[in-house]
Amino acid sequence: MWETFQQILHKEFSVDVIAVLAITGSLLLGEYLAGAFVVLMLSGGEALEAYALRRARSSLSALAERAPRRAHIWRGDELVSIPAEQIDVGMEIVIKPGELVPVDGVVTSGSSSVSEADLTGEPVPVRKPPGCSSFQAV
Repeated sequence: MWETFQQILHKEFSVDVIAVLAITGSLLLGEYLAGAFVVLMLSGGEALEAYALRRARSSLSALAERAPRRAHIWRGDELVSIPAEQIDVGMEIVIKPGELVPVDGVVTSGSSSVSEADLTGEPVPVRKPPGCSSFQAV
């Protein structure tokens, strides 16, 4: 109630203002059951919102943890693993079968099927031929 009152003083109106008006009106009219339903709906909505926020944060954290930390590049005749943060624009990296793609880019040689499930939710791997510029990091 106090936060809603402060919002009104700052001329910020939200659903909470309507709920407070409905609760106040139901109390003034003696319709206590109607006021209780409004309180129940308001608190239930806040609980659902908090639950959805926790789930979204959890999903984003899990996705960030799955992000590849290393990439492979050729140095002479040797395939070297480097931190993904050291990849520069224009560098050619090697993606081994089953690995997650650490950066966006264009396929320069070879082709393979890549899972974009973490980005699009599509469970079927997508074929990426040479020259494919719509390549997205997974």
